[in-house]
Amino acid sequence: MMLPIIRPTTTNLDPVLISELKPFKNLASKMSRLVPHGLLSIAVITSVLSLAPKVLAQLFPGSRGQDVVLLQQALNREGFLIQVDGVYGPATTSAVTQFQQTCGLRVDGIAGPETNGALASGDCSFLPVLPPTSDLPVGPYVVVIPGTSSNNLQTARQVVSSARIDDSRRGSFINAGGYQERSSAQDVAERLKDRSLPARVEYRPL
Repeated sequence: MMLPIIRPTTTNLDPVLISELKPFKNLASKMSRLVPHGLLSIAVITSVLSLAPKVLAQLFPGSRGQDVVLLQQALNREGFLIQVDGVYGPATTSAVTQFQQTCGLRVDGIAGPETNGALASGDCSFLPVLPPTSDLPVGPYVVVIPGTSSNNLQTARQVVSSARIDDSRRGSFINAGGYQERSSAQDVAERLKDRSLPARVEYRPL
């Protein structure tokens, strides 16, 4: 004689067990609806993941690890050539700072969401240096930025639109204008320093 098969029902299960099994029932129901499209869904998800850029965490000087490697690789792709060693040291900090200056981002040397987003999009590579928009102010107190870096010139023109490269007996420099009062020149220099430019005021009689 065969014994009848007893199928469990919600009437003979412990109420606590029923509540614990409910999420699994809901998941099983959803999965059963997706089965006919399973292969297509996997293909679509795989394609999306392959196209999505790696989202980096906020990185600081002193950070180490794989995310720093990815940051360094991204900076190299943008032309800021540094060693890829997974260490957020002075060279990486300098490259991040230059990239931020190039893109018009807040210059702090930290690879935060804005910087990482700009690196991922690739929209900020080497912005062209625009010509000056007006005549340079003239005065004995000259705001000087050593060197002729196009990145620095572009950044300087965000503060003084007429900044230009000039020559002197000590070499070429970025001229951010001459001012009649030292206080005015110092104010401009401080604004440039806020953008990580090594600006200083020199007295050069006319």
